[in-house]
Amino acid sequence: MSVPRTGALDLTFGKPRRTIEPMRHRLATTVLALAATACLLIPASVSARMRAIDSYCSPTGDFCTYVARSGGRIKLVVRTFSFRGRYKLCVKPPRRSRQCHSYRLIPRRHGIYASRIDFARHFSHRASGRYTVSWHQSGFRIGPSLHFRKR
Repeated sequence: MSVPRTGALDLTFGKPRRTIEPMRHRLATTVLALAATACLLIPASVSARMRAIDSYCSPTGDFCTYVARSGGRIKLVVRTFSFRGRYKLCVKPPRRSRQCHSYRLIPRRHGIYASRIDFARHFSHRASGRYTVSWHQSGFRIGPSLHFRKR
């Protein structure tokens, strides 16, 4: 039995019936709309409580990374709906070697997983200058490195 192509009618049993291809198209459109909505919601939730210093959201909206200031403290934030589990956060201070720690993504509302790390509590760097921050999972960097300046 042959499978009809996109939008074709299946007359195998005498009754016209649409194939599954248009349903797949609608499902893909719905998934893309949800991803775009999540991309819009993720930055809004961070900016409402914190002032972003540097940020990046993937073009698909799968994840966003932030360096933000909240109450005078630097926060290192990742939010995603596309991956789970542990990730590695690395900070490279000026004129020093990179320091990395492992953290767990915590489930939040609407299928979003997030982590917010207080820079001063978790990293021992006190030098002034430009810091570089990067997030990694499964051996791959998540988005580009972000930066902040400490005085």
